[in-house]
Amino acid sequence: MKISNCNARCQVQSLKEFKANNIWSEWVDDINTDTPDARYVVYSYNTHWPLFIFDVRTDTWFENTSKYGVTTSKHKTQCYPHGASAMHPLHVDDMIKVVKNGPVGLITPIN
Repeated sequence: MKISNCNARCQVQSLKEFKANNIWSEWVDDINTDTPDARYVVYSYNTHWPLFIFDVRTDTWFENTSKYGVTTSKHKTQCYPHGASAMHPLHVDDMIKVVKNGPVGLITPIN
């Protein structure tokens, strides 16, 4: 079911999947452990631009702090999960790592 952008925040706060006008969310499985519904991800336009991620295992919210256009900035305002525990700011490249591998994706081995 499609909703209006002004109703997106309520869906995000409830961790519910939704589709709005160029904003949408999904639950992502953990590909490393086959854990279903490991992360809740809110996107602007497409999967290349996650706005927010909630990681279930660590009970942690991540926020995309990379530069973006006026419309994406509005999307972020419309679905910001106010009342969420502390947001952890990340660059978009790191957000994509978290989507795919969870927070462990941020850790790289030292050679």
